[in-house]
Amino acid sequence: MKRIPFFAGLAGAALLVACDPDKPQDDAPPPAQVTLTAASATLAANTRIAGHLDGLARTIKVLEKSKLLENLVPKRTIGEEPQPCPPPPPGQPPAPCEEPAQASDFDLSDETDDLKEFLAENVFNEASVESSTATSVTYRLRVESFCPEQEKEGGAKERDPDCVKLFTELPFRITATSPAEGDLDLALSVGTNQPISIQLYAARVGATVDLAAVKASVVAVGNVLEDPVEGFPDRFAGKLNAAVIKNAEDDYTVALSVLETVNVGMHPATDTKYFDAHVAAGNDVLSLRVTASTNTAVAAIDFNAIDVAAALNLVAPAEGEMHCSPGPNPGDPEQCSTTEAPPREGLVEAHLGGINAAGNFAIVEDVVALTGLGLGDDTSTVKFNGVQAIGVDVNAAAGRRFDLTIRDTETGPTITVKPQFAVNVAHDLTAIATAFGEDSSDIPAWLRSGSSSVTFDGAAEPTIKVIEGTDPDGDEGPQERSSDKVQVSAGKLTLDGSAIDPIVIDAPSCIVEASGEHSDDEHIFRSIASGACE
Repeated sequence: MKRIPFFAGLAGAALLVACDPDKPQDDAPPPAQVTLTAASATLAANTRIAGHLDGLARTIKVLEKSKLLENLVPKRTIGEEPQPCPPPPPGQPPAPCEEPAQASDFDLSDETDDLKEFLAENVFNEASVESSTATSVTYRLRVESFCPEQEKEGGAKERDPDCVKLFTELPFRITATSPAEGDLDLALSVGTNQPISIQLYAARVGATVDLAAVKASVVAVGNVLEDPVEGFPDRFAGKLNAAVIKNAEDDYTVALSVLETVNVGMHPATDTKYFDAHVAAGNDVLSLRVTASTNTAVAAIDFNAIDVAAALNLVAPAEGEMHCSPGPNPGDPEQCSTTEAPPREGLVEAHLGGINAAGNFAIVEDVVALTGLGLGDDTSTVKFNGVQAIGVDVNAAAGRRFDLTIRDTETGPTITVKPQFAVNVAHDLTAIATAFGEDSSDIPAWLRSGSSSVTFDGAAEPTIKVIEGTDPDGDEGPQERSSDKVQVSAGKLTLDGSAIDPIVIDAPSCIVEASGEHSDDEHIFRSIASGACE
């Protein structure tokens, strides 16, 4: 099926979801509608969109003040790429080259300007109004706006016939109502389906996505184009909500929420390509508040249970055996073919109790303070054919949560935990190794039974410091830079596991590579040792 730009964006919107904390409860009475005209709806839509996009762009731009984020998010060149500098005359030093103008990837002003212009010209305008009542205005997305003319041979211009057919035979509509003066509720419909509803209010912009309706809309598009959609999930259900909330001038929160349990899956459970995932409902599963005036960001993550099941052959497909024979003539390359291997049998099920954390980021000072980190309130597991193969517990004896602070210093970042950090992993991959058959050597012996643990304690605030490598010549050449080192600067780090003696790294020692040879079947911790940081 050919890709239609608008509908590709519609499908993508289903994956960009967030929470609207002001969403009314299901049993609340519907808000009263105010009088709405085509002119007032068009003005309100463009005003709200422009105001929030401009404010959000200004607010996000403050993140470029962070050196820590600058190292993670590179800048991009503005305009045309610079031409190579001409070579200097013989015996002369190279002349300085003009550096190209750059902008941070946090600068979204160009993108927001383009979006505002596109919506004003192609959606929210008088020409797109299809009908109206005293309290609603319906816009029809038009062929002229979404199927641009393309120049053909001989200079003639023509619209893509599939695009024209789609927007002619399958109506795409946006119906606007107003719960309060200047505010809009927008319902996007594709035929008889309503996959997305949007709220454009003075204090927030929200979007609710109904995944089942998104799937029905995609199927409807395929039917109109007489090209059925292939590869779309068999099971695609749940409701997601997205909101950008204006707390004050240049102070915005972006939040994500799962309103109804999300289920995405392919194929029946007996199929070797079976996949099924569930994300439990939860409010504010992700949120980020950025305040430009104080150069701060506050983030939180609070997912409830996440469960994924998949056929073993989908997770780790069996590889066929390659057979090669000489070419038909001397000097010809070998002719090779691969025999298809029988699929691996079995079901892998992963359960994550949750993902939890809340944090504050001082942008200029480059300090990230996270609190309440954890993986939910129970053991996270991986099962094979119903039997546990891996079990993970984080701080099981300390409320299953811990705090973590990251600071960027002149000599490198530091990571501090509080009160401690303890991860225990039970692993028994024997059954999976059996299912791998001759390929079971890919699973080392130490993972087939036993347990492993990492504990960081021994101080009020155990701390690790990354000592950045030095560049003795000052040219920042990667081949000249010494390796970074990880130092335990407060407390002690203990690595333990079945059939090995505990490896204890006390402050102020560094984590170094252990001497001697170590086989893949030996516990991975045997390759780690405590050593001097020199």
